[in-house]
Amino acid sequence: MTGMKLKDLGFTKEIIPTHYSLKEAVFPFAKFRGTDILLGPEMKSTGEVMGIDDDFGLAYAKSQMAAMPPLPLSGNVFISVRDADKPAIITVARGLLESALWSTARREPPRRLKLHACR
Repeated sequence: MTGMKLKDLGFTKEIIPTHYSLKEAVFPFAKFRGTDILLGPEMKSTGEVMGIDDDFGLAYAKSQMAAMPPLPLSGNVFISVRDADKPAIITVARGLLESALWSTARREPPRRLKLHACR
């Protein structure tokens, strides 16, 4: 194989997968229980995992579950987007609120989200 052209190996057209493959870095937080999990410049990845599924959201969730720490089922979500993207974030914010993840915006009260009955 080394030195051969892709054409010689039968790779003549692009293969487009029908699934999503999402890679995630694995950090050694599980080894240091009780330590702050904020990344500093000295933190290094100890490996990586991949989530594969036909659905993007499930592929992402699988990659996160494998990487640890586990995904939260409740808590706070900080939303910060540039002005041009604010109309598009409304649907995302509603979904987070419906899933028991409360959103926190930079300016209190989050005027645009409040206008769209998200809070």
